[in-house]
Amino acid sequence: MHATPRPLKFLTMLTILLAATLLSQFSPLHSQHGKAEDFVLYSIDGKRTVFYEMLQSLPGDGMLLVNFTSIYCKPCRREIPQLVRIAAGAPARARLVIVYAEGARQVRPLATELGILDRTCVDPFGNAQKLYGVTTVPVTFIVAKDRTVVGRFDGYTDEHIRNIERIVSGK
Repeated sequence: MHATPRPLKFLTMLTILLAATLLSQFSPLHSQHGKAEDFVLYSIDGKRTVFYEMLQSLPGDGMLLVNFTSIYCKPCRREIPQLVRIAAGAPARARLVIVYAEGARQVRPLATELGILDRTCVDPFGNAQKLYGVTTVPVTFIVAKDRTVVGRFDGYTDEHIRNIERIVSGK
């Protein structure tokens, strides 16, 4: 019987641990049927909001832009006004919800400053972020009324904004 050399055992274990760590970062975004999972958020005023109910309130071909962010994210402060502009440019088709990682008391001043109180929810325990595999911010998802995830955009770039505009406009 031949024993596996120690360096090979170490490399094998390291590879397994690395793979497990990487895979744990990618929580399932949708169910087996390719649909977005449901989750609960809270408004700044503490009102419980169910994601699927937000989708149901959309018009027939509507879509929801879900932006995961943080009060500490500087690029997010540049991205949010652009997402507001995109949603405002297609009111019959798109709605925007901005999901902060922090609690309502921390978020209220910034949401007020940005003029987004009515579009802001909080996920202070990170449940929605974990469900959607959000490990950094900003991340924007576009979800159609039928719960299909149309797009995921990690980070803030001009190209992401152009792609989000293209999807929302239907061009």
